Amino acid sequence: MSRLGKKLSKQIMAFALSVAMILPNMTVYASDVSDLDPQEEIIAENEELNAAQPLLTEEEADVDEDGDEGAAAVSYSGDGEEEEEETPADEGGSGDGDAYRTGTITWSFNGSTDADYVFQTSDEVTSGNTGEFNGLKIDASNGGKLSFRSSNNDTQFNANTIISVPVSSSAQVTIISYPNYHYYTVNGDAADADTFTYSYSGEAGYVNVVATADSYIYTIKVVNVDEGGSGDGDAYRTGTITWSFNG
Repeated sequence: MSRLGKKLSKQIMAFALSVAMILPNMTVYASDVSDLDPQEEIIAENEELNAAQPLLTEEEADVDEDGDEGAAAVSYSGDGEEEEEETPADEGGSGDGDAYRTGTITWSFNGSTDADYVFQTSDEVTSGNTGEFNGLKIDASNGGKLSFRSSNNDTQFNANTIISVPVSSSAQVTIISYPNYHYYTVNGDAADADTFTYSYSGEAGYVNVVATADSYIYTIKVVNVDEGGSGDGDAYRTGTITWSFNG
């Protein structure tokens, strides 16, 4: 083979190699598929769509250790623009009732408006049901009932009804009932008077008031003790205390 022939042969091989490298990366768009058969047209259109919309990274797709995709942290608009999505904050956990665990709060069950919250006929929780009333959790699912009586200005608190009262880590719960109808316990302690006060100390949570027989209540009052300051003397800052200086 002549020198010119060898040179042409090398040029042809180089051209063939360059074509082989370019072809796999070529993208055919739908606008160029007029001469393609239907199967090739579908493939070309899919490639055009993929080219217009960027793929998500693993971080954006929130891929877990098992490879399952969670909710994407980033989405894309129709024109391929990246858009951030806001995720609602988690409001769950043990925070229920926290707004009712500071200061002094009074719930009225006798129609009196001299209270923070006034229980009315529309707030009734009937037998077999549960409900809530401004922080109080009411459970009448075991045959109980909590029902306002406008004719007597009190609330019927039937046996087996449970009122869960939100309290801070240190609180006093005072319940006033219709005379001689104080048939209930507070965290297991039986009421022994028409005005009964229970002192709570522990983790912030709920104190359970359980009707042991049909009762009638007027008010529930909670005094959440302020635990601020240096702590010195905190034990003497609740209730009524008398110091004697006369022996």
